[in-house]
Amino acid sequence: ARGEAVVGKVGSAAALLLLLLFAACGPATPAADLTVAQDGEPQTLDPALMTGVAEGRIATALFEGLTRLDTRTLEVRPGVAERWEVSPDERTWTFHLRKDARWSDGRPVTAEDFRSSWLRVLSPETASPYAGLLFDVTGARDRQRGRAPPGAVGIEAPDPRTLRVRLDHPVPYFPSLAAFFTLLPVPRRAVERHGRRWTRPENIVTNGPFLLERWSFYREILLHRNPRYRDRARVRLRRIRLLPIADANTQFNLYETGGADLLFTVPSPIVHRLRRRPDYVHGPKLATAFVRVNVTRPPLDRVEVRRALGLAVDRPAICEHITRGGEIPTGSLVPDVLPGYRPAPGPAHDPRGAREALAGGGFPGGRGFPVVTLLYPQNPEYAALATVLQHQWRKVLGITVRLTARERKVYYAAMRGLRYDLALGQWIGDYPDPATFLLCFRKTSGNNRTGWSHAAYERLLDAAAERRPGETPADHARRRFALFRRAEEILVREEAPILPLYHPAVRCLVAPRVRGFSPNVMGLTRFEDLWVEDPEDE
Repeated sequence: ARGEAVVGKVGSAAALLLLLLFAACGPATPAADLTVAQDGEPQTLDPALMTGVAEGRIATALFEGLTRLDTRTLEVRPGVAERWEVSPDERTWTFHLRKDARWSDGRPVTAEDFRSSWLRVLSPETASPYAGLLFDVTGARDRQRGRAPPGAVGIEAPDPRTLRVRLDHPVPYFPSLAAFFTLLPVPRRAVERHGRRWTRPENIVTNGPFLLERWSFYREILLHRNPRYRDRARVRLRRIRLLPIADANTQFNLYETGGADLLFTVPSPIVHRLRRRPDYVHGPKLATAFVRVNVTRPPLDRVEVRRALGLAVDRPAICEHITRGGEIPTGSLVPDVLPGYRPAPGPAHDPRGAREALAGGGFPGGRGFPVVTLLYPQNPEYAALATVLQHQWRKVLGITVRLTARERKVYYAAMRGLRYDLALGQWIGDYPDPATFLLCFRKTSGNNRTGWSHAAYERLLDAAAERRPGETPADHARRRFALFRRAEEILVREEAPILPLYHPAVRCLVAPRVRGFSPNVMGLTRFEDLWVEDPEDE
């Protein structure tokens, strides 16, 4: 065991029993260099359909995009594209692919592979939840809505090693965006031949540093080193075992008993006991936890009511007594970790102002306010947070909020269909730019899920995207961030369709024998960067 802390109802004996069950069930499990506790079973291994961080971590092990982000600096590095350039008007990006990039079946990775993969993301039939990432591409929005053919989209492959992307306006972070898992290439032949089963181990074809060896549902995923990967000499892990365990306490106990080497979720109740341990890794994160408000439902359609809910929340108390892992209380949406951007300050804890706002919304002292429901995913930490919010709103505003926990699929379906009043949520930045947060709450964004739209907010984001004639890139960057900040003010201070709570922290446990792990604000981990020390050499 690595320590003495054992939490929840699952103790060391239970964790050891879990290991025995993994070993006893199904075919014999090959030895692995690295064992990772995953946050539950992946819903999919199809990059176009996935949304979760844990799924994305697997995708970037199996597939390589045009670019990748350095896990130490978050700078954009070459991937399948060895170099790229942008046109003088910053609206056309040209990527030049490597000669030695190969699929695991030996075929070369071509520009057409990327073109067809990105058009698949935009296809209405695919219904990719992150199709909006490509909406800055000429014709992409119309294609996703079924109003334009694939040929009308500004993604071209003039030759096998050249991919050209035409944009409606400058997108300075586009090379970073190209590293995101939604834009990874997928094998067209396998997809067309096997349909939804193309990601099964017997069917899948990949181009990343690892191959999918086994996927035993709710038991384990095995990856092994890809002998055809273009940079295979840099990949030091021979095999990785991923264990899908939804419960954070069970994950922790498995780690403590030596059953896992890497843990990305640490239970909040024990964080204070881990801070001095050398294997505990923590730091700021490009993420924000918040409450979504369904503005289509009375009385939440009244801005005074939404402001009252935000002013009533004691965010420092939540971070001190509930999360306890270095989270930063905030009323802002964009975390203060991006160079050059100063987030707009959101509401602070103001009980008197909250009561005045509620009275202005027609409910003095909370009288006449209907019972509303706070929806959250089934999770002990979310349950604790929901309970505190319920108490704070009752104490400050005199209103009753009912709590409802749902399994994640049901929770997400309810938000997409606006079948909720209030809902706990979190957004983790997809790329290091404020746009990854602010674009979520555009009227057309599939991640909005509040029913809110605001004409001035939309105009500010449109203006930020456009580069004025004669404007230098540096001047555009400054003006862009100023417009973003004003848009954020509208979102979190004036309209309040979301109520920011805190910026989560990176909280990991990394076994001493694991090397190459680099914590970063995006929570990125690339398995090809890791290696383990041979116990005989220690």
